[in-house]
Amino acid sequence: MKKLWVTWMVLLCINDYAIDSKMIQMQGLQHFKSNQIEDALGVKMPSALAFWKDKTPKLSVDLIPAIPETLKAFFDLEGFYDASYTIKESNTTVSIQIKENKPVRVNNINISSDFDINSLVTFHKGEIFNASKFIDIKK
Repeated sequence: MKKLWVTWMVLLCINDYAIDSKMIQMQGLQHFKSNQIEDALGVKMPSALAFWKDKTPKLSVDLIPAIPETLKAFFDLEGFYDASYTIKESNTTVSIQIKENKPVRVNNINISSDFDINSLVTFHKGEIFNASKFIDIKK
């Protein structure tokens, strides 16, 4: 049992070094929290059990080329179709400067149905359009 514990601790300690990764920094977020973008990008955080480790978010270098497409998909899904971003990469860090711009808002809601489906429509006039919410309504 002691051998298993020691093995587990060693693996926990070297986990950050086994995967080539870079720190990630984001600036310019207004409507979103950085952890929402980090989740979309696949950023890894050290395990809560590894309390001695640096808690800086890190992104695998294999995922760096996909950042532009991932950010576009994320912002489009959330209704920020005009969002723009600049990505700069150094030896240790990926910096993303984000400009969300204005979101697309629900301007009008027209329901035409033989059935009462008003309770199924969860959008409200003036709220930010969310593509996944729209897809859920159609199900």
